Amino acid sequence: MGVPYYLFFECLAPVLQLLSFVALLVAVLVGALAWPTYLAFLGAVTFGTAIPTTIAVGLHDAGFRDYRVRDLVRMLFLGPLDLPIYRPILMYAGLRGTWEFLQKERRWNKFERNTRSSSAKSLPPRRTRQQLLRQPSANPASQTNAAVD
Repeated sequence: MGVPYYLFFECLAPVLQLLSFVALLVAVLVGALAWPTYLAFLGAVTFGTAIPTTIAVGLHDAGFRDYRVRDLVRMLFLGPLDLPIYRPILMYAGLRGTWEFLQKERRWNKFERNTRSSSAKSLPPRRTRQQLLRQPSANPASQTNAAVD
């Protein structure tokens, strides 16, 4: 049941998005694009996609109140930038993943970890639970009570 969804909405979406950009370019070159209508539609879609962001920010703020007003205003102004900035990045990542899948590259890309080997080597060895229990307490009150017993 999930495979058709995954195929059509996850795998083919970047390809269809790329085809839509090609169709837009062809329409511009042929002169078949009515610019006022296109810009009005683009504005409506841009601000329409910002509505869920606005609702999410408002609900989060109503529930938690952990952002300053300046940060809330900044988040609300960044909402409309989802379509022109974030979506092309997602499209690129999806196209790259689709291309790698079609090239039969079925492995995960491994990244080198940023290990801090010099600081890890300078740490003292880890003590076991028995060693910690045998160690005398540094609390003077507990030593006094131990002497009274």
